[in-house]
Amino acid sequence: MTEITEELRERIRGYLAHNATKPREAIKDLIAGQHRQLLAALDGLTDERASIRPPGDEWCVKDVLHHATQAQRWVATIVEKIARGESYDGKGLRSGPAVPSATSPLAELSASLDAAHAELLQVIDGLPAEVNGDLLFEHPFFGPINALQWAVFQRVHDADHTQQIQAMLQQV
Repeated sequence: MTEITEELRERIRGYLAHNATKPREAIKDLIAGQHRQLLAALDGLTDERASIRPPGDEWCVKDVLHHATQAQRWVATIVEKIARGESYDGKGLRSGPAVPSATSPLAELSASLDAAHAELLQVIDGLPAEVNGDLLFEHPFFGPINALQWAVFQRVHDADHTQQIQAMLQQV
């Protein structure tokens, strides 16, 4: 994962704030474009290679996909709840299929990530015309951000893990 310096933190906060003002379709396009890049990083990858942990790394590609799927489902939950003005304690996910374990076949993990991505886009489509922009939810690195900023964050999160996977695959 990318080290988060104070300068990078502020740049990302600005990116989130700026892009959250765009129309919903533009936000969805940002997220979808990065999702395609994440999936493209998996092209030609075998189950065996996706299970190898690079030297000094705690995760293999399958671990990253498991995490990315959980995170995307969590972001969908946050976006949906706080956009509607509901409080959220950060626990629990909106109902849906269970996220496969990191030991699952690569195809299953990829399909689950794709389903979580579709779920997030569906949540964005279903948001009220007037999203509650005042209700914030604390991001562990970027502080309190609103629902649409959380949606844009998914693009940043996927970009980070795309780079992580690409770096891992150069080592294994």
